[in-house]
Amino acid sequence: MRLRSVAVAAIMWMQVSAALALDAPEVDAKKYPQDTPRNALGSIVKSMDAKDYAYWVTWLIVPPERDRILQKYKNLDGLIAVNAEPKRADAIKAQSEVMKKLLASDAMTEGEAGGVKWARFTLAEVVLQVEKQPDGRWVMNTKIRNAKQAEAWERGELKSEPAPEPPKETK
Repeated sequence: MRLRSVAVAAIMWMQVSAALALDAPEVDAKKYPQDTPRNALGSIVKSMDAKDYAYWVTWLIVPPERDRILQKYKNLDGLIAVNAEPKRADAIKAQSEVMKKLLASDAMTEGEAGGVKWARFTLAEVVLQVEKQPDGRWVMNTKIRNAKQAEAWERGELKSEPAPEPPKETK
């Protein structure tokens, strides 16, 4: 099973590298663990606080959102430049503070919908959802920010898909 996870991660890395650029960071499970929902949220906060947006977008959010963000900003350099602007940097800091409060709370629920395992951290009206990927990593779904969006996602009205399985070898 571990060998399969490594193989899936390697293939995903090749797909991500091609889409992002050659300077995309490699997955770093020691620096940014994602083996549990809490570890993933902690890694998201850590990457935001460190302004490691390249890692955040490459490895810490669901693949469809990663692709949408990169299409919007053209590449990692564009994303990093926008997030360095003072107005955006202040918003990111505020998001990080909310995420720290979510992490400190015990309000986490887990479930599965549409074949996707999820965990939600809730604080008042704020909801943050992480989803388990085929390689075992938990990543953030940036579309879900409140209970209404979480419910719509469960009904299939907000799409979120795990990273694709690697292609089967054909001979």
